[in-house]
Amino acid sequence: GLFNLTNTVPGMVMPWLTVLLVPSFGYSALFVLFAALSLMSAALLTAVMRRA
Repeated sequence: GLFNLTNTVPGMVMPWLTVLLVPSFGYSALFVLFAALSLMSAALLTAVMRRA
């Protein structure tokens, strides 16, 4: 179900984002994107943990 999608979707999406970002903006933009996604994930987990 949903848990399996959390493992599958990033593996399908991130290679395409890498192919699009790196030639235009370089690896630094990719790392900024990863950092932003990590911070958003942490914020979502914090919000869920507070509700539980």
